Amino acid sequence: MSERDNLIRWSSIACLGITSLVLLMMHGVNVIQPRYYVSVPSCTPAPECPGHHYSSTQSKGTVASTSSLNTSLYSNLVKEIIVEKELTMLSRARLDNVQELVTRAVLDDVSGDILECGVWKGGASMVMKSVLQTFGSSKKLFCADSFVGLPKMDELDKKVDYALLQQGTTQRMDPAGSYNIGGVTTFKANLAYFQMQDNVELLVGWFNDTLPKAPIKQLAVLRVDGDMYSSTITILDNMYDKVVSGGYVIIDDYGHWPQCRKAVHDWFKARNIEHVLSGIHKIDDTGVWFQKP
Repeated sequence: MSERDNLIRWSSIACLGITSLVLLMMHGVNVIQPRYYVSVPSCTPAPECPGHHYSSTQSKGTVASTSSLNTSLYSNLVKEIIVEKELTMLSRARLDNVQELVTRAVLDDVSGDILECGVWKGGASMVMKSVLQTFGSSKKLFCADSFVGLPKMDELDKKVDYALLQQGTTQRMDPAGSYNIGGVTTFKANLAYFQMQDNVELLVGWFNDTLPKAPIKQLAVLRVDGDMYSSTITILDNMYDKVVSGGYVIIDDYGHWPQCRKAVHDWFKARNIEHVLSGIHKIDDTGVWFQKP
């Protein structure tokens, strides 16, 4: 990239940052002392038993007050707007974790692209993209979702749901169509709002249709947010092997949905690599992450 192109790109980012700053002030957000929260790996592994239930009284992963990776003001401004505009269902800790792990992947030159499976309105995807923009990374961001909500439960989902119910679980899976944002148009509009369309590829449809043929060779970061047993299995079946050694895997629903947690343990046990899960770190009461050996 020429010096002129570099100047144009950074000028555009600066203009967007200024626009974001004004919007934040209009929303009443304190921009004098921007937040630089990042999650720090907890020394306590997440529960290893699929039947374990999180509770609100359990300790959450430690959160540092200052980012050791000095994440940019721009990325933090984007994150603030996403929270203000309710473009995500992620907690502050999980958004911070996404920001940190993508930053680590870029600064440590971890090979591969970025994939989020389960996008909703795109808040987490846009935090990831803001980091890639900040560092001028060439990593592509892949965003996979039906954009019309959850699929119907298949027979395996129903069997797992019933088995968990027999074990005393009251956390029943949300019905088909939950989290429907009316199609991909909403997500595209959100990307356009932040001027983040470049080097982003959308995988629109059900995971079992889109992921097997996705043009992804390697992944530096994989974010799994499929809620359901079958969806989680499908993501791992198609994408885990593409995560490079040293890459990061984030599982959003591990603590909240027992169906997801069971899928994770069943999948790794079937592969005889369940030991990998001993490296899981808690982000908050639901999200976890680990670095692939």
